[in-house]
Amino acid sequence: MSMISPPTDKGWWVRWTWPLLGAILMLQPVWLLVNGSKFDWAIHAGQMPILELVLVLGGAGLAYLALPWLVQASLRELPGSQRGLLWFVLAIGFLFRLLAFFSAPVLEDDYYRYMWEGGLLANGYNPSAIAPVDAINAQPGSQLSSLAAQSEPVVQRVSHKDLRSNYPPVAQLAFAISYFISPWNLMAWKMVSLLGDFAVMALLTLLLRDAGRPVLWSTLYWWNPLVIKELANSGHMDGIVVAFSLAALLMSARGRHGVAFVALSLAIGTKLWPVLL
Repeated sequence: MSMISPPTDKGWWVRWTWPLLGAILMLQPVWLLVNGSKFDWAIHAGQMPILELVLVLGGAGLAYLALPWLVQASLRELPGSQRGLLWFVLAIGFLFRLLAFFSAPVLEDDYYRYMWEGGLLANGYNPSAIAPVDAINAQPGSQLSSLAAQSEPVVQRVSHKDLRSNYPPVAQLAFAISYFISPWNLMAWKMVSLLGDFAVMALLTLLLRDAGRPVLWSTLYWWNPLVIKELANSGHMDGIVVAFSLAALLMSARGRHGVAFVALSLAIGTKLWPVLL
């Protein structure tokens, strides 16, 4: 009588953990898509589902802590499946972003300034010279007054309306590009922001390959719930500055120091912190 052989795929539990973890992390962008409108500008903070938001974000963060362990286990148990796993990671991470892209920003208003300053620059004004309140109080009938009227309600919702821009010129150019795509349109700005996010992922894979490390480690960025929330949902511009910074590191590692200098200059021209590099 023959004995029944045990399963030969020792990594079966790793294969099943990937979709399980992906489904858990998917709960965050789904929740943002369904509930983002409950954080509208006109809604009082006491009526917003803050506790639910904390639980969703905290739960996603706790689930994310398992990801380094899962990547390490996959490299050990599934050495021949790295390409397939990477395609799965890319597809699920893209779905995270797609869901969050169409969700209303939650507890954020920076994008109003991005859109306003992009509109200023696109119409020939210097955002470093004109505060939102200057446009709001401009002489009726003037071009600046008309621009403020066209941008409603964007200019009215910019925080600290008395302050002029403190964003460097490359960031201002990115803001203006979104205006040229579609004036005063949050989705247009999110598209520009996510181009930086996609570039970050591409540069991370190149850096890992050049360093001789498994590309699957890029999952730590692509499935990061904080990145999904801050870039795809909130529309922050940090993906652009990180992309330029990683390009500088990649070119420097390859010995192309002139190109690295240009990339680092563009990073500093987007946000000042890369000057530390």
